[in-house]
Amino acid sequence: MHSQSRAARWAITSGLAAFLAIAAAGFPTQAHAFVCNGQFDLLQKGYCSTTTTQGCGTSVDAPCPAGETCKTFGFFDPGDPEHDGADQLRISLSVGTSTITGPTGAPDNMTVHKIRFDLDCVQNSGGNGTNTLCMDQGDVVEYMGDATITTDCPGVTWTSSQPLGGVGANEVVFTPSAPIVIPQSCAPSQASPPPACGGCKLEFGLRVVHQEPAGSDATPQIVEEAAGYIQGQGDAVCNEGLTGSLQSGSTQTANMPICPSCTIDQCNLGCDEQVTGMCQAQTASTPCADTDGNACTTAGCELSEIPGVTPSQASIGVCVQTHLFASNSTPCADTDGNACTTAGCDGAGTCDQNHSVQVCTTDQCNKGCDTTTGQCTAQPASTPCGDTDGNTCTTAGCELNTAGVGVCVQSHLFASNSTPCPDTDGDSCTTAGCDGQGVCDQNHMHCVQALGCRVTGGGTVDACGPGDSGCDPNTPGSCAPDSCASPALEATHGGQVGAPVGVATAFTPDSACIAGEWTHVRHIRPGLFGNFHARSFDSLMCACLPCPENPDVPGVVGSLCNPGDRICGPEPRRAPANKICFSGAGNYAPTNGPRAGRSVVFRVDVEDRSEPGGTNGPPPPDRYRIRIWFVPADTSEGQTLRAEVACADPTTEELTNAPPPDIDDGGDLIRGNQQIHPPLSQTCTP
Repeated sequence: MHSQSRAARWAITSGLAAFLAIAAAGFPTQAHAFVCNGQFDLLQKGYCSTTTTQGCGTSVDAPCPAGETCKTFGFFDPGDPEHDGADQLRISLSVGTSTITGPTGAPDNMTVHKIRFDLDCVQNSGGNGTNTLCMDQGDVVEYMGDATITTDCPGVTWTSSQPLGGVGANEVVFTPSAPIVIPQSCAPSQASPPPACGGCKLEFGLRVVHQEPAGSDATPQIVEEAAGYIQGQGDAVCNEGLTGSLQSGSTQTANMPICPSCTIDQCNLGCDEQVTGMCQAQTASTPCADTDGNACTTAGCELSEIPGVTPSQASIGVCVQTHLFASNSTPCADTDGNACTTAGCDGAGTCDQNHSVQVCTTDQCNKGCDTTTGQCTAQPASTPCGDTDGNTCTTAGCELNTAGVGVCVQSHLFASNSTPCPDTDGDSCTTAGCDGQGVCDQNHMHCVQALGCRVTGGGTVDACGPGDSGCDPNTPGSCAPDSCASPALEATHGGQVGAPVGVATAFTPDSACIAGEWTHVRHIRPGLFGNFHARSFDSLMCACLPCPENPDVPGVVGSLCNPGDRICGPEPRRAPANKICFSGAGNYAPTNGPRAGRSVVFRVDVEDRSEPGGTNGPPPPDRYRIRIWFVPADTSEGQTLRAEVACADPTTEELTNAPPPDIDDGGDLIRGNQQIHPPLSQTCTP
């Protein structure tokens, strides 16, 4: 019975590790116990970077040509995703023999006709009865074609079953141009030149193209390969041609470590093909593409754990856009279109459009920040602003200070000289006025106390417009205005005002320089319908008026009025005026009864024209008009109204600011007489 033996060997060259199992087998098919042991030395080698058919990386290899490098890898990367040639290698297959025992007198040698090489094998599969060295694992490794074959077998060239390489059968069969005869015990050697005993070597190129199919065996990152002879196929024959020749059935396997599928990008380097054979990430914080457009963040690589793999073994690099935050106040894109704000990073990765804000005053003299220029803007000089000093002799206005900020200056403008201002000294003989320098001068003007005039008399006038009073509706001014809300027909009046003192007074509430008493009674038949009485006066002014009946007569106040004229009055009583106006506060009772029924405001206008003054005398008749407002005289509203109806201008009865009166009686005297006199000589202290 034939014997069978196996041998194993490790070869490590220039960091390239090849895990080799070498086996030689004889087959016990004859009784004489003949043995035919073929032997291999299978070595994985690098290749020169350009001259890829030249192996390198072992001590017996010739150096690569000038300018080329030796491409050697500890792990092979399927498909070469890093484009560094890590998918290629050269197989150096040395052929030899060990023990050969044949018939007596035989030369004890082995003739090699074919060498088989299986590219990728299912782990520990063997041929399993097929005419192959192992079971095919799939399209994992491809042969690079006969153009990559080199050999040191003397006088021999080699061809293969896949001369063009590429995708084909898993088993590549190499055939020498002439059989190679090797004597027994000629151990295979990687040395060059080949051993003198007759062994030699064959080299060719392989490429790893794909990962092993998932679940195809228990070693997904190790590709198993096999080289050898198949018994019965005439691959290698001992003592060929002699009686008792045997066929060798030797097989050697090699393990090729490969890289897993690895990401290759800016944060991942792919497989570490030299040391670990594992995916490797870029160093943490390696810059990567910044794609978020955010100037407040800096992109950088960070490590992320691979599921099922501890961080100490491997990690995946991820480009994180927020890897780093820009420091606080780092400028960033200003997009809000507001020049009053400046964009800046907030230190937490956000571009804050309001990171810094132009601080400007915003008030009546300052507009704040101009969003188009980013400048603080003041109101134009002299823009009016709040006048808070209570000084009517100054006008507040905006001015610019030395810093260019608008300031409300109370004394921006001075009122012109003699502009009236509040009279607060209580002296009616002085008039307050602005001095042109912003000061209210209480003594701006001193009055010369002028004497006025006084009136006496009384009579009857119309009370409610044309009707039964006897007034002439065809004569303008003869009747009272037709505005009565009561049925009064006529009114009687009388009294004396301006005695014992009557100083010309435009308006002084309850003046001590105007004395007198005046009544006005409204009538319906057979009784009274309103009773008025006044003792307090605010104004008294006199005038000398011409009249339509004699328009050429001069009217002069302060001396005799219309001297020598008995038409326009006041003669025959020689007096300085023919018109008197007085106003003030009084009491009015709407029916016959106590006179203190209601505090009211009043104004009386009297014209002294002829003697006697009624319509039964020579024309023109005297005139009398009284207006009464039902407004309490001492209230704020009453005080305002008293000033509005005062007799500042005695030449006219028109009132421009006062509301319509509640009672407006008067017109030409129907009966009676009004007499205007010179003032009495008595003076007063206001």
